[in-house]
Amino acid sequence: MTSQLRALLLGLGVLAGASAIARAQEPPPPPRTTEALRVFLDCRTNYCDFDYVRTEINFVNYVRDPVDAQIFVLVTTEYTGGGGTQFTVNLLGQQDFTGRNDTLFYVSGRTDTYDEVRRGLTQTLKLGLVRYAARSALAPQIQITYEAPPGQPDGDRQRHDPWDYWVFNTGMSGNFSGEESRTTTSLYGSASANRTTEKWKLSFGLSAQYSHTVQTISADTTVATDTHSESFGSLTVRSLGDHWAAGLRTSVSASTYYNQSIDVRLLPAVEYNVFPYAEATRHTLTIQYTLGVDAVRYTQETIYERTSEVLPLHTLRALYNTSQPWGSANASVRGSQYLSDPSKMSLGIAGNLDFRIFRGLSIGVHASVSFIHDQLYLPLAGATTDEVLLNLRQLATSYSYYSAIGFSYTFGSIYNNVVNPRFQ
Repeated sequence: MTSQLRALLLGLGVLAGASAIARAQEPPPPPRTTEALRVFLDCRTNYCDFDYVRTEINFVNYVRDPVDAQIFVLVTTEYTGGGGTQFTVNLLGQQDFTGRNDTLFYVSGRTDTYDEVRRGLTQTLKLGLVRYAARSALAPQIQITYEAPPGQPDGDRQRHDPWDYWVFNTGMSGNFSGEESRTTTSLYGSASANRTTEKWKLSFGLSAQYSHTVQTISADTTVATDTHSESFGSLTVRSLGDHWAAGLRTSVSASTYYNQSIDVRLLPAVEYNVFPYAEATRHTLTIQYTLGVDAVRYTQETIYERTSEVLPLHTLRALYNTSQPWGSANASVRGSQYLSDPSKMSLGIAGNLDFRIFRGLSIGVHASVSFIHDQLYLPLAGATTDEVLLNLRQLATSYSYYSAIGFSYTFGSIYNNVVNPRFQ
């Protein structure tokens, strides 16, 4: 045997061995199931109309508990720069489909109706489930059709945008309510302009609110009160890679509630995300630091005998969010401090947890606490009895807190397929 022939046979043997190793490392194809695919849908947005989904996607079995599912579907959302919503549909294989995961996206427009959004999201869910349902007992009954768009096909996602990514929104509303001894009139208006690209995020907003309340205390005593607030804010953010961003917040506001005739803030900031921003729909852990200045003029003289002042300040915020098959959780810590007087500071801690303990049993917990030592705007004259009773002014406090906890337990049939809209 020549040396060339031996080398050729050796090479073929190495390739065969490598191919065998590669095949061994691949997950084996899931067996064809003897029933319809079992699916658990975890979708907490209002556009997940579960009755509609079950009606439109009728080639799978929906189960009440994720333990019984072969496919766990987790839907998370994130707002787009144009004011719409990006839905991330994560399909996670379990049992026979362990290790076979997929991710699809659906983006709705700001002006899309509720029906348009739920139809688009349901269509995306259907496309994702077909891959798995093809190995179910109902596969022979599944048909795939294609409807070409009107006109010539266009493969480009976006060829030309005459608005250059700018989106504008205006709105106005009124609220009129009352009873025998009390009437309230409230008016609200707003306008905004936003532009979001991969590199930049620009946001400008203007809003104003006015409220008039008439309260009858007795036959000869009536109290009339007026409150108002106005604000303008802007945000400019520059992306600095997968983990960093720099931004600038500015605001101009006025509020009778906070005793401020005008408050101007200029707040440059930097943010770091431990996880890549591309994974934001599943988890984020951001740390944001702000260093800026707050210039304020008060409506009434404050408890520190000031009618106006310029205050340098800084803030530090840490925020964690996650959405997983077991549930969701978020936690935040935010502290702020005036550099001219370090004793004037505040600290807030908040958290939410929605956790499936085991089959059928879930727990929901929310808690927040704030330590407040920076109420520089409190008026020297204090609040009147009417202002206290009607909650028209911020009162002095050194802390605030809120907590809630709840449990739910469900048992019985694992299936959840039937839609019956009678007597809703």
